Formats: sequence, C-alpha cells, structure tokens
Amino acid sequence: MGTTTLRVLLLCCFAISSYAQKIDANFGRNGLITFKELGMESSQIIDFDIVEEDKLQVLYESEADRHFVKLDQKGKKQFVFDIDSTYVGNYDNTPVDMVTKSDGSVLVLSSIWEEENSIVAINQFNWDGTIDTFFGEEGAYKQKITEGEEDNNYGQQIHVSTDGSVMVVAKVSQVEEFEEVEKMAVLKVSDIGETMSTHVYPQTNFVLNATTMVDDHLLMGYAETINDGEPNLAHLERIDSQQMLQRKLDVRKLDASYQSTDQLVVANDKIYASHIQDDEKIVYTIRKYDVNGIKDTAFKGEISMSTSADIYTSNFIVSERGDILIVSTNLDNAQHVLIQKLFKDGSVDTTFGKKGIASLKLKYPVEDITKIRLDDNQGLYISGNMEIMGSSYGFITRVKLNFQKLEGEQLEEFINELFTED
Repeated sequence: MGTTTLRVLLLCCFAISSYAQKIDANFGRNGLITFKELGMESSQIIDFDIVEEDKLQVLYESEADRHFVKLDQKGKKQFVFDIDSTYVGNYDNTPVDMVTKSDGSVLVLSSIWEEENSIVAINQFNWDGTIDTFFGEEGAYKQKITEGEEDNNYGQQIHVSTDGSVMVVAKVSQVEEFEEVEKMAVLKVSDIGETMSTHVYPQTNFVLNATTMVDDHLLMGYAETINDGEPNLAHLERIDSQQMLQRKLDVRKLDASYQSTDQLVVANDKIYASHIQDDEKIVYTIRKYDVNGIKDTAFKGEISMSTSADIYTSNFIVSERGDILIVSTNLDNAQHVLIQKLFKDGSVDTTFGKKGIASLKLKYPVEDITKIRLDDNQGLYISGNMEIMGSSYGFITRVKLNFQKLEGEQLEEFINELFTED
C-alpha cells in the first residue's frame, strides 16, 4: 500500500472515529429506562432535569397517579415518591411542567379544577420528594388569573429567575360577547408562593409556541393571527422578570402555520430559535441571536433533514462548544432515532454518523420524542414514549457522544509527522 493511500485512510479513520456515538449500556438496562411497573397500563414523562453529578429528577404519570423519581448516574432509582393525591395525584389535576431549583427542590406547574373552573397551581417538593409545606398555602399555590365566572386558566410553562422568583406562562380562556376567546398571560410568584404580579395580553390572536429563561429574562415565542385564521407572524419577546418590562426582539412573517417557532434554547450567552421551514422538502431552520436579540446573519442554520426524519418530532440541543444536535424519530423504522449535527456556524457536519446522520436503534418502537438534555460529560439524554406490547410507556435513553475532533491543520500535521523520514 502506498504512502499516499495510507495517509488518506488514516485521515478518514480519524475523522470518522472522532464522532463516535452509541447507546450508553451503563445507563439503566442496556442504555434504556422504561417507566413501566407492574399494574401500569401506560405512562408518560411530564418532565425531567439533570442535577448535580449527572443525576436525574423525573416526574411521570401512570393513569391518574403521579410519581417523582430520582435516578443516579447509572439510571438506578435512588427513591420513588408517589405524590399524594392532595397535591398533584388526582384526575382533577393536570401537571404540565416542572423546574429544578438550585437547591435541588422541584416546582411542578399544573392546571387544576376547582368547582367549575380550571386554575393555575404550583407545588414545591423538597429534594427527597416530600412536599414543602412552607410554599404557598400548606404546600400548594393556587391562582385564578382572571375573575370571570366562566374563565378558565391553564398553566403552560414554568421557570425560575436568579433571585428565586417564579415565572409562569399560562393560557386564559374567557367569554367575550358570547364568544370564547383565548389569551396569553404571565404570572410572577415569589419564592415562598405569593403572587407578585400578573399580566394578561389583551390580544385574542396570540398563541404561545415556546419559552425559556436567560438570566432574569423570560423569552417567549408566539404566533399572531391577523386576518385569515392562520398564523401570519412569529414574535420573539423578552420580559425582564425584575421589572416585568416587555421588549420585542424579532418579528418574522409566516407562509404557513407550521413555520411558527417550535423551540427556544439558550446556550453560551446565545439564543437559538427553531421552526419548520418546509414540511414537504423536510427543511428545518434554526436562528441564532445574541441576548439582546441581534440576529447572527453569518449563522447558516437551514438544514435539509433526512427524508426518514419526522420533522414534527424534532428537538435540538446546543453543547458548550456551540455544536448543535437535532434528534428526530424515524418514519421508516420506528425503533431507530436519528441524530443530525451542526457546527457552531450552523453548517451540517457531514463527518457525523453516515453522511451527517447517526441512526441509533432502541429496543422498542419510538412513538415520539418529548425532550432532550446534555450533561457535563457529553451524555445526550432522550426522552419520549415508546410502544411496548401495544401500550405506550415513557422512556429515557442516554447516548455517548464524542465531540473531540482534531482541527484540519492539526490532523494534517499529525499525519505528516507519521511519515516524516529521519
């Protein structure tokens, strides 16, 4: 074999192996945790967070029962706390979101029915899963944002600012002139469970799409319908949680409703917002901004997805290096999950997986992907639902990633050194 051929082969081997990815067999049972216990007919994960030492806190439900689970680094259960029906474990209560605070306690946002109306509720649980009775009224904060007799309030997203105050985004349903209308609302709650402020958007043509928190600012992506019943504009807005001041960061015209913002991610002091650009051509777009809403025009971010990827189930995450991972279910093979990687400039990394796409096989068919997370050790956590014996159960799997790649010049120098003659 000639020197040139060997150099090329070595170059290819290093480039391919530098992005190895596989299911982490040390996590759960052969890399998979399914929330399936004896007697359960189905289950779904409401939310999960990664806490210190890559441990997980998971809130999930099976039928009308809610469970709070803490898992160690290997996915083994440290404890399971069955939440008392007094709080969020009953048919009148619908938990929708959770957030872990810096002290390890957990806030759970729910919509609950009281008498004839749905209202917003928050429960705070200690690190061991017990209820914090000092939060709100004996462990429960409840609030009817609007006071109309026929008004219904539904919690949607919950976040915590650096000073411990809680930001809740909700939907308000009201009857105006004999017609039911829906509005967006933002609720600010103190760290001990007392209402600090409420704001209801007067517009009835706004629909919330995504939220996240950066420092003390709540970011909201929502769609606006102007005249034809379909969303026409996509807004990106920032709210200062201290002063509750609103600032518009971006407005984007829509050609179709599916182009509304579907996810907001904050990483490395940058804001990333995604949407489906073209559902027929399977084009997905991610936009990048600084914290003041200035768009990075050099960022590429328009991705032609695999024709096997279900673009409507796609989620993305950003690493500390600025690399972006897009995870999707596979339309051609439900047991496979697809991962596509972008460089920090938004261009597709074609050395990742096979022609830029990695396919990972799970034990059971995947129905949907609900959330993805990255830990500090390049572990990618994927959660969703999978079909097991005809029923749907929540799952979490962990994927090992390796982002360590030699730059082109360094790799070329390394190869050259191998063949330097004395």
